[in-house]
Amino acid sequence: MISWFRRPTPQTTADKLQFMLASQYWNQEQIREYQWQRLQLLINHAAGNVPYYRNLFKNTGLILEDIRCLDDFAKIPVLSKRDMQLHLNDMVPDGTETSKLPLNSTGGSTGMPLNFYQDTNYIHCADAARLRAWRYWVGVTDKELEAVFWGAIRDVGKGLTLKQIFYDVLRERALLLNTFDLDEQLLKKYLKFYNLFKPPVVRGYASSLYYVARYIEANSVPINKPKAVISSTEVLHARMRETIERVFGCKVFDSYGCREISQIATECEAHNGLHIVFENQYIELVGNEIIATNLNNYVMPFIRYKVGDLASAIDYTPCSCGRCSPRI
Repeated sequence: MISWFRRPTPQTTADKLQFMLASQYWNQEQIREYQWQRLQLLINHAAGNVPYYRNLFKNTGLILEDIRCLDDFAKIPVLSKRDMQLHLNDMVPDGTETSKLPLNSTGGSTGMPLNFYQDTNYIHCADAARLRAWRYWVGVTDKELEAVFWGAIRDVGKGLTLKQIFYDVLRERALLLNTFDLDEQLLKKYLKFYNLFKPPVVRGYASSLYYVARYIEANSVPINKPKAVISSTEVLHARMRETIERVFGCKVFDSYGCREISQIATECEAHNGLHIVFENQYIELVGNEIIATNLNNYVMPFIRYKVGDLASAIDYTPCSCGRCSPRI
């Protein structure tokens, strides 16, 4: 039996990463046991300390003893975005000083922007999962540089100054470009720095990667070939994947997540579905709707959260890459 039946203890991102590099090859029994133990801890914490869930259990007549296995977990009502909007202050544990917590938020692309809190343990787990998938799975270490084509001003800022470039490269190990604030001159300038620094991995919005790839191809711009391209945030259509792979001369690894609970699933080298980050997320399908439970955010639990996205299926068979984590 795996000895994980305890609330997560404070660790660094490096600690979490080392754990995830080992756990990625667990068998299905180990994965289910780990997730069930983490879910029990989270449910007990939420029902005992978080007003929203305490009231939810009371009002629905549900008691902890009713949830005896993973199949019973579906008895807990789904958490909607509207629920979160109406009950933000009731979704943190009793006595929590929210003024001392960083407040995150979604951009409202679904028409329903959300505010939420995330604790330090959650952040370390989320960062470790991203490093594992976006660096180690594609043959790059966390010390190497990445080029990032992004579309959120709060994440990457505006413009492209020399001072900003060297700050990001030296401090963040990233060459950043806001592709939602872009003109041809800015892109030409960025691509010169891209070829100068030669980042081994490229990451970005699916539409941003596709736009940049088409520009490079249409203008016959010489481009340094990275080891891999990471696509995220938007649906990656087949024609987009084909164009990006042709222009950058490497494979695209699709990745799926959301700001509320971070990375949910990512492609491996087999490119046969997206492996769920089982160490961080417990994922269900209700019909075709994705229902997610984050296992690590105790300051604001997301339990059976209706993300707002659809999937065709979850495949629980082992992948040819050697990993047994379920695939969306």
